[in-house]
Amino acid sequence: MSDEMQTGLAAPANPTLAIIQQAIGSDKLDVETLERLQQMYEREEARRAEAAFHDAFAKFKAECPPVIKRTTDHYNKRVNREGVTVSRKYATLEDISAVVDPVLAKHGFSYKWNDPRISDDGVITITFKLSHRLGHSESTLSPPIPVEGGKAYEAISANRKPTSASPQQRMGVATTYAQRYSIVAGLGLTTVDDDYDGQPIGGTEQQGDTITED
Repeated sequence: MSDEMQTGLAAPANPTLAIIQQAIGSDKLDVETLERLQQMYEREEARRAEAAFHDAFAKFKAECPPVIKRTTDHYNKRVNREGVTVSRKYATLEDISAVVDPVLAKHGFSYKWNDPRISDDGVITITFKLSHRLGHSESTLSPPIPVEGGKAYEAISANRKPTSASPQQRMGVATTYAQRYSIVAGLGLTTVDDDYDGQPIGGTEQQGDTITED
């Protein structure tokens, strides 16, 4: 079975193509008519590519598992089910990529980010672009991420101690944050704490007796 049949990417021929081929064989074809047929063909191809994108994305969503948050964020706290205040956790970009990349590739997707844009007050934004192999793509803009040392960062970091990171490292940290937030939003990912095994993703403990060997 071909890769296209396995991933549901095969599609019937564009019906406009048959009209163009028939028209080319006619001695009555003029340039204006040919241009209109070409425009029809391109619109139909774009429509079909978008439909294939959404069909493949639905398959990706059905198969993609939740991403486990493994890294501790010491600046953000939460109260757990036992009433204890603990540091929040988050999924790194590497954790996210390890989960989503194989499933995306299976369904004909690739992704990239544009170069980050930084404002005068030191805020980074970056665009995540998801592309399907048949041509359609969609983009998601990250939330604004303040860079340490900039005016925007100073306004919200009164309780944080400055780091020893260089300007290049600070830019890299903010860029990674923006990439992480944009890929989560662009793919509609679910991230969960690493202690959810044996429980629903919502965190409520399962009820019922343990299954015995008998």
